[in-house]
Amino acid sequence: MKPLDLTLSAKKQATGGRGRPRQSDLRRSVSTVCYELFHCVAITVADSMIGTNKNDRNNLAYRQIYRGVTHTQIRQNCNRQHVMKDFPPEIQLLGNLITEMHDKRNEADYDPFGILYRSEVLRDIRKVEGAINSFYKLKSSERRAFAAYVAFKTRNI
Repeated sequence: MKPLDLTLSAKKQATGGRGRPRQSDLRRSVSTVCYELFHCVAITVADSMIGTNKNDRNNLAYRQIYRGVTHTQIRQNCNRQHVMKDFPPEIQLLGNLITEMHDKRNEADYDPFGILYRSEVLRDIRKVEGAINSFYKLKSSERRAFAAYVAFKTRNI
């Protein structure tokens, strides 16, 4: 899966059909874009640990690492601003969006009275798309450092 493919799905959910989109479509769009961020990180962690060469990697190990990454772990570590400040601005932005979109996904999924607006959802989609594109332009060593940080529980030394 390519995370940015989820952007296309989220846009389609937010803009599909005629007239105003259904709240259910906007809610699905928010959830999709949140998962886009998650998959971006999970892929980065698995690529960093197992490798990117599909012909040379163990798919069982890759799947294990990919599935071992949790929303909770990523979010907790992205919320540690005293550590995140040492990463490049592009990673700080990604981390902030992970937290922000996780909150929005929870609201979209679980608040029966919440109202979403297409313009806000599309703005969030553009922000996430831009942040992911900027993240992928970073040096691989910077992406690997972030992957190592978010993949594991932080322990004091």
